[in-house]
Parts: sequence; structure tokens; C-alpha cells
Amino acid sequence: MNKPKITIIVPVYNAEQYLQRCVDSILVQTFTDFELLLIDDGSKDKSGEMCDEYAEKDERVRVFHNENHGVAYTRQFGIKHVSTEYFAFVDSDDFIDKHYLALLLREITSAQSDMAVCAYYEMGQNGSMIRGDTPYDKISFIKALLLAKEWGVLWNKLFKKKIVDDNSISFIEHLHIWEDLAFVIEYLLACSVISFVKEPLYSYDRTIVGSLTKKDSISYYKEIIDAVNKIEYVISKYGYSDLFCKELNNLKILVKDGCIKRKITKEKYHLWYSTFPELGNEYFENSTEKTGAYLLKYKMIGILRLYQIIRNIYRKFL
Repeated sequence: MNKPKITIIVPVYNAEQYLQRCVDSILVQTFTDFELLLIDDGSKDKSGEMCDEYAEKDERVRVFHNENHGVAYTRQFGIKHVSTEYFAFVDSDDFIDKHYLALLLREITSAQSDMAVCAYYEMGQNGSMIRGDTPYDKISFIKALLLAKEWGVLWNKLFKKKIVDDNSISFIEHLHIWEDLAFVIEYLLACSVISFVKEPLYSYDRTIVGSLTKKDSISYYKEIIDAVNKIEYVISKYGYSDLFCKELNNLKILVKDGCIKRKITKEKYHLWYSTFPELGNEYFENSTEKTGAYLLKYKMIGILRLYQIIRNIYRKFL
């Protein structure tokens, strides 16, 4: 087989229930000059066998079987095996429109851009909605990501391999959360022009719960903090610290607030206390968790626990 134009990377972990839907949607693309990397991250179900079956049937499919390392490591592994001009990510529990590759490639080439982004369907328990069809320039897009107005997802974007290679862009391989946001922001900082496809070409399925990291755990917040530290580093590296200072501080406040949104413990208190101390009074002025923040400021952990219990009871009756 001649060298294809695009590589699609699909990390696979215990995905036997929905992997067929995902892969089938890729193999019926109207643009056929692509290769598909199915990277089995140590699955314990039949996902690995299913990947091998696809490789036997279609020469465009390449399969890798690894020990379990997590999604960031798996995505980085995939990038290392990309030899094409462009690459894209698809999550194993989602699926794509048959024109996904064709329209993204047409957009990135016609606009001579460094990244093409498409709108997508967000599928929930109550149906689906279209998101992500707002065009941005590079700076406004980064600001929207830092302000959490847009998601820093990988899967509705077409990337250039040369930009990744020339700027040594990589994932933080131990992360299970926000690794995509850090990667997308670093990529945007390195590129010049981005363009958008208004058609929703990707279907993101929120009805499937498959988080590898327990939310509200200490490790969960530490990984988010690592991602924010990486984002701050690359923003400084590219000389944009002053331009994104306000938005970056907003992201830090959001993360610091997260430490006290649910049940507080002494360990979480110490994490909250040590997280982004450079914010100073700005945190207390702009925090959305003002009551909790001030109670913790004066080490009133017991009162904060009581406050959270009362607040949760109140919310149940709203």
C-alpha cells in the first residue's frame, strides 16, 4: 500500500460494546486515502481480538497491543507511528460522519490553515445537540479554551504532523484528564491559521461512562494541576504570558475551586492551600466558591463540611 494522506488514531481500552460502531464509521469514509491505527491499551475484554479482525479484513488498519498505560500515553504512542502529512483522533466510544475526513481535508487545504476544526453532535440521555461551530482566530480560540467556553478536545480536529515534529509537541503521558486541552493549546500556539467546518461531522457520546480516573480524588486534581502547569509553561515559552494572563488565572481559579466543591478532607485542604498560591487575593475576589474559600482560608474545615452538607440537602429540594 502506498503512503496514505491521513492517519486516524483510535486508543482502545475495554471498548468491545461500541468499538464496531466507531471503526465501521471510519472505514466507510468517502475519502479513502488514510490509515487507521487501533492501539489496544491492555484491554481485558475482546477489544484486542476485534482490532485484529479488522486488520485482517482491511489493509488500511494497523493494530498495536500494549500494556495498560492510559489514554495520554496511548495517544503519544500513536503520534510516534504517524508517517502521514495529517492525523486525527477518534475516541473508541464515538463515531464520525462518512464525510469527516473529506471535509476536514478540503478545509485545511483550501484555507491553507494549520488546523481544521468541525462542529459536532453531543449525544446525551435527552437526545443530541450541535456544538463547536463558532469560528475563531488563533488568539480568541486559545482564550475561549482557557475560559472553558470551548472544550479542548482532540477528536473534531485535523492536525499537521510537521507542526508537531518541528515544535516537539507531546502529551504528558501520565495524565488521564486534561491531557487533550494541554496538547491542543500547545499546538495552537505553534500554528498560525485555523479554519472551521460548520457541519457537525463527529458524534460525541456522553451516555457512555468510561473515565479512568475517579473524579474528586486527590490524584484527579493533581493531574489537572499538572496540565495547567504545562499550559502555563508553553504559553510563557511562546511569549504570550501577558496576553493570556487574565484567562490563565481564570483557569487556575476554576481548578482551585474544584478542590472544595465536594467533600473536603485535610488532604484536599492542603492541596487547595498549595495550589496556585500566586493568585493571592485575586482568587478570593473571583472564586465562585467564595463561602468555602473563606472558610478554608481561616482553616474552618469542620464548618465547611457542615456547610457542604446543608448545601447538598438544599439542592435536593430545589
